[in-house]
Order: sequence, then C-alpha cells, then structure tokens
Amino acid sequence: MNLNKNHKGFTLVEMLVSVAIFTVFTSILIGAYVYIIRDQRSANEYRAVYSQARRIFEVISDEVRNGEVYYPVEGELLYEPSYNGSNENLRIFDKSGDLSTIYFNPEEGAIFIEDSDKNKREIDEKFGMEFDGEEELDSVVVKEMDFYVSPVGDPYRLENVYLDAIQFQPKVTMVMKVGLVEDERSDVILRTTISSRIYK
Repeated sequence: MNLNKNHKGFTLVEMLVSVAIFTVFTSILIGAYVYIIRDQRSANEYRAVYSQARRIFEVISDEVRNGEVYYPVEGELLYEPSYNGSNENLRIFDKSGDLSTIYFNPEEGAIFIEDSDKNKREIDEKFGMEFDGEEELDSVVVKEMDFYVSPVGDPYRLENVYLDAIQFQPKVTMVMKVGLVEDERSDVILRTTISSRIYK
C-alpha cells in the first residue's frame, strides 16, 4: 500500500489567522458603514432644521419689509426709546395699516402672528419635513427667538426729526435658535437683518 503524504491543505494555525484577518476587516467595514449612516442622518436632520428656520425667516422678513415698525409713544421726551436690547415680540403695521404682533411661544416652540382682532396664526403649521423619501422629521422646534429694533426710537416722530442719531430707516434683526426636541447637538442659530421698505 502506497500512501501519498504530500496532501496540501490548511493547518489549524493558518485557518485561525485567516479567520482573525477576516473578522478584523469585516468589523472595520461595518464600523465605517455605521459611521457613514449616522453622519448622513445627522446631515439630513441639520438640513431639515436649517430649511425650517429659513422658511420662518422668509415669512417674518416679508412682514417686516412690507410693513412699518410700530414705535409705542410712552412719554413726552424728545427722544423716547421704545426698544431696548432684545424683545420677545415685534409689532408691525401691515400695508393696510392694521397692527399685528409677531411673537414666540416657548411652550409650543412656535412663532405666531396675531392681528389687531386677536386672530393668530402659526407661521408654520407643521414642522414636519420629509427626508430620505420615507421618514418624517416632526420634532423640529424653535427654541429661542429675539428681535432687535434699530433705531430704538421712532425716527418719524415729529419731535425726533432733528436727532441725527436715529434718522435712518428702521430695521429689525432677528436671532433664532432652532433644533430637534431634546437634542442640543442639532441646534442652529441664525441671524438676519431686514429693513422696512416703507418710507415716510
């Protein structure tokens, strides 16, 4: 009986080494895939949050551009500052002369416009937004909103006509923080300044 002892095959050590290499390579690939998926989801969430903030800014910007900043008359001083620092709401006369208030409601995480008859409407009814073709991101909320009005006193008030420091077109600076509910990593802070197009 003639046995051929030259059978070629893998030894146990070679098998263990190849399995270990395959395992390390597979875990690297899976880790990279998970990281890419997580990063893509984060980018989609950021895009949805940013897009929502832009839509809100556009609505408020239209109100300010086509309206006139309301300066309440509180005293008889020649220069009576009506706005000082940040304001939680903004009052605007629209084209028809009606007074409306734009304000932020922190409990609802939404911004409303209320007319002189106390009718209010949310600037954006739903924050839900579709992305990835199937999932809806409905947890986008406004977290903070501040209005800064400049000049702080009414430049059109007769008593203020000769005060050069406030003789320029009223403008409103909006600062808004928008993000996902209970997720500070997604917060986006946006700021823009709009001037009224109405000249007296």
